[in-house]
Amino acid sequence: MSDVPLQSIGRGFAFNEKILDMLLDGFDADGYARRFNDAKSAAWMLEHLAATRRFYASVLEIEVPPPPWKKTDGSVSDGKVSDECPAPQQVIADFAAVGAEIVAKLSGMTNEDFTRTVSHIVTRRDVTLAEQLQFFHFHESYHLGQIGLIRAMLGLPYAV
Repeated sequence: MSDVPLQSIGRGFAFNEKILDMLLDGFDADGYARRFNDAKSAAWMLEHLAATRRFYASVLEIEVPPPPWKKTDGSVSDGKVSDECPAPQQVIADFAAVGAEIVAKLSGMTNEDFTRTVSHIVTRRDVTLAEQLQFFHFHESYHLGQIGLIRAMLGLPYAV
């Protein structure tokens, strides 16, 4: 790959893993399950981030084993995370492991690979793979920002 902006996509995914670790540092079980005004909890967002990373891998034709937990969508009831909900550390480890597969795949791709046409996950219009990957990175960053907002609302110190 010779196009610097395309090379940076993989670095962006790896950077998000570091940000996620920093954002979740200091969360206790109550904070992890807490919902403000019916917004999603950090538990939901974390499981959603791991699930979407698996989807990104499938777009890149990377085979990853199913997650080692039953899908719960970060189930929270009465302010408590469901017993079926995976532990945050387990989800973070999965997020990073799938991310490593994505970064490895991206590092071996050519400019031609990045310019192939795919159907955008949201708009369903034809876009390049590079554009789709940039959207995926935006999507992760958006949810990381939501976790940062939850941190602030819980009174935790800023992580980033």
